[in-house]
Amino acid sequence: MHQSEEKYHTLFESSRDALMTLAPPSWTFTSCNPAALEMFGAKDESEFTSFGSWDLSPDLQPDGQSSADKAREMIDKALRDGSFLFEWTHRRLGGEEFPATVLLTRMEIGGETVVKASVRDITEHKRLEDKLRDAVKYAQDIINTGREPLVVLDDKFRVISANRSFYSTFDVTPEMSENILLFDLGNGQWEIPRLRELLVEVLPKSTSIEDFEVEHDFPTIGQKTMLINARRIQSETGATQMILLAIEDI
Repeated sequence: MHQSEEKYHTLFESSRDALMTLAPPSWTFTSCNPAALEMFGAKDESEFTSFGSWDLSPDLQPDGQSSADKAREMIDKALRDGSFLFEWTHRRLGGEEFPATVLLTRMEIGGETVVKASVRDITEHKRLEDKLRDAVKYAQDIINTGREPLVVLDDKFRVISANRSFYSTFDVTPEMSENILLFDLGNGQWEIPRLRELLVEVLPKSTSIEDFEVEHDFPTIGQKTMLINARRIQSETGATQMILLAIEDI
């Protein structure tokens, strides 16, 4: 075995992702690593490879193609482009289905063109996505019930969402506001020096700001004196940071 093949074999066996090789012309599994045996619930490599190539996937994909036809389409893309990444629903040998990302890579091993499939189980990732989606909806429902104007910003001060009171009080719509920098709303109506000072200079030094008074003459709704409460909101992992503004018209 050449040094490069030995290195590949070591990486193949030690990878935490499930790795399988598929060989022409039938493109069935010819080998797999220990992570693949564990992921798919196989006792040994012979049990795993005896199931062919894509029998471990549901027979019919969402677009109506059979799993075999869909798999061959993906393999053809990897052969043509060198690699191809996609999501696929797999089935463990015990029958349980799970979502995964699959990276197909064209390789040359021993003078033969093969395809390496790297599979990563994203069940937990999907669960966290659903949990986050539910949490965002729940928070939005709470925000919408507030009588005072409320607006949620991302860490770059773009509007993520606001409640009905904010839209009605300041005479704007979701289409005019969402994904827009707060200071650019209403052709710059919210470019308020005191507000910018609050968000850019004061808030980063504190978790929350209470009753920060701001006066401003809005072109469409006139003079307003407002008390602004701001709070930084951070996800448990720290990956997502947002700012909640509560605005009281006094």
